[in-house]
Amino acid sequence: MFIDIGTNDKACLWPTSINGKRGKNMRVILAEKSSQAQAYCDAMERVQKKDGYYTGYFRELDETFVIVHAKGHLMELYDPIDYKEEWGKWNLKDLPIIPEEFKFKLKTDKESKRLFEIARKQLRMADSVIVGTDGDREGENIARLIMKMAGCEHKPTQRLWINSLVPKKVKEGLLNLQDGNKYKNKYEEAQGRQRADWIVGINASRLFTLALKDKGINEKFSVGRVQSATLKLIYDRQIAIEQFEPKPIFSIEAIVNTNPAIILKTTDKFEDKNEFQKFIRNHRLNEKPLKAIITDVEKEIKPSFSPKLFSLATLQTYANKKYKLSPKKVLDIVQTLYDSPLKLVTYPRSDCEYITENEFEYIQKHVKDYQNIVSQPFEITSYEPNKKYIDNKKVKEHYAIVPTENIPSKETLDSLTKDQRNIYFAIITRTIAMFHKPYEYEETVISAKIQDLSFYVKGKVEITKGWKELYEEEAENNDVLLPKVNAGESYTVEIEEKEGKTSPPKPLTEGQLIPLMQTCGLRDNDFSLEDEEETSEAIKILKEVEGLGTSATRAGIIETLQDNRYIEIKNNKVIITKKGRLICEMLADTLLTNPLMTGKWELFLKEIGEGKQKKETFIFGISKFVEKLIEAKKVSIKSMDLGEEMEEIQKEKEGAICECPICKKGNIVDRKSFFGCTNYKEGCKFTISKSILGKNITKPQVKKLCDEKGKTGLIKGFEKDGRTFDAFLKREGMKINFEFEKKVVKN
Repeated sequence: MFIDIGTNDKACLWPTSINGKRGKNMRVILAEKSSQAQAYCDAMERVQKKDGYYTGYFRELDETFVIVHAKGHLMELYDPIDYKEEWGKWNLKDLPIIPEEFKFKLKTDKESKRLFEIARKQLRMADSVIVGTDGDREGENIARLIMKMAGCEHKPTQRLWINSLVPKKVKEGLLNLQDGNKYKNKYEEAQGRQRADWIVGINASRLFTLALKDKGINEKFSVGRVQSATLKLIYDRQIAIEQFEPKPIFSIEAIVNTNPAIILKTTDKFEDKNEFQKFIRNHRLNEKPLKAIITDVEKEIKPSFSPKLFSLATLQTYANKKYKLSPKKVLDIVQTLYDSPLKLVTYPRSDCEYITENEFEYIQKHVKDYQNIVSQPFEITSYEPNKKYIDNKKVKEHYAIVPTENIPSKETLDSLTKDQRNIYFAIITRTIAMFHKPYEYEETVISAKIQDLSFYVKGKVEITKGWKELYEEEAENNDVLLPKVNAGESYTVEIEEKEGKTSPPKPLTEGQLIPLMQTCGLRDNDFSLEDEEETSEAIKILKEVEGLGTSATRAGIIETLQDNRYIEIKNNKVIITKKGRLICEMLADTLLTNPLMTGKWELFLKEIGEGKQKKETFIFGISKFVEKLIEAKKVSIKSMDLGEEMEEIQKEKEGAICECPICKKGNIVDRKSFFGCTNYKEGCKFTISKSILGKNITKPQVKKLCDEKGKTGLIKGFEKDGRTFDAFLKREGMKINFEFEKKVVKN
């Protein structure tokens, strides 16, 4: 929707303040969503709910605030057709599509229009604005776009930047508001990201879709600055698995005649059997009898402290491994725990694993409450802050995800879903673990000589369980008991020749994909560049920017890859599809799948947010890159023979049940608990339940509901109120209704 942002708002009256008069400096708080606005109201008195907004009296400042809210992004970038009519059609000759000036429009749904109109009126009458959206670049983007579209971008702004929505923290934030200009570069960073993604997405997606269509592959191929690099990581793992050839490994074990017997090993391993046999002969290990002389017995008590506090990435990885929850699901759950009315945990989209002394102070006061919640009444031996968890210097915008001061009642805890409870308890347990004793174990290393060769064995015995008792159900007994021996003692020994094989790489899980995105696989050598210096530079950059995407976007990127049918999740394993494989191979020689370039782009965005770079420079570089990509790929794809790929993708496409009857753009696919449209992120909300009144709905029935008639055959056995009945299912717009068989009355 295109809107007039004129200034004639005489009909809009400022809401009555507590004393019935308009104050000298009326301030509006702009929240990101309704639950956030409600949380701000909870920190105030005499709250009045108006038509789509609130007023609240803040005693500490003797001031009445107006609180308005959005529902996430209310604005979106123009579509190509909004700039030029001919850009509405997909033609190779029109590429590249790069607007001279980027423009935004209000989203077309009724709720976005309603919320914007409310916000616009209140913002127009405000003397100044308090930006109270989420404390990240997208939160800044949401607020600034609303202000700009409302014609209020030049009004004085302050920033409410908090990590918790409990009333105490909201009050502290309102008493310590930041200068709004301090965060304006976050908006510039978000704008740079949004525009760059538009340029790459619109042009590269059309380029590959149209070029491959000319080769007989009639599919839509979505290409993105971050999603394509992420897909390449999955592709590389898949190829490594498929091309893996096991290699033999030869090694030696020495069984020592102690009580009980111990098995000594060497560090020597061989792939060639002849070399291995030569090694045995050279060290006279084939002679008999053989003796093992104990040369050293070292014992050391080693402590192990509890893991670092949760960032979103480490929480997603943990929850996927323990509960098999997808990263997106984990983010959604933590968001509900953060939002009003629960307000049980701190800001969810954090990439930090530390807290400051301020957070430690309140956590310390409530540690007994947290222990009671998770039923872990261990003795606390120290309330001193440990640098492993508390470090003011390592906390930048947001601190680790920890419980808030809001201690839930039994009723609140009982109201949590199973998943909410699991995630909340995981966050509490990880937090209180820092107050527990370290886990301690005694490590014993026995060294021995057999002939002239050194052997060793390690033993481990638990001394103090410490923090590990909090994870009793996950704990494995890794004790390795060794007999008591002394240096200088001699024992008979038998040599065993061992032959094994190297193991193939394992498929990625969704949880493993998150840390892999953080490093682009470089940490684990899953991805390396030919040039050693370039690889080193990539590691340095990716470490600084935390890899692909951000904590807030990584889960969404994985979802996008699924929606585009590039990957499938089977038994928690990430599998690349034929379609995903093809687009990866098309992009293989481009910078879109190069980790160094991706890292440089992310670093440039970060520096825009820090005020060190300009978004215009970034957009110019992206535009030039896209121009070269189009020029090169138009030629190279023409010369390819893709007949086999076309056939494989067509077979795979049959996994899509049918075209969506509502938006006509997406496909209806199986989404575990329901059937839904792949175009849901663009606003299509059409779904069909998998079970209706006790009857499981089949894919053929879904297909019939989505065709022109929109009607199934007669389905027998629906159950309601203890009675059964037969009926047709009939789609009427977005709704699925019952239609009953017409009975013919015979004379």
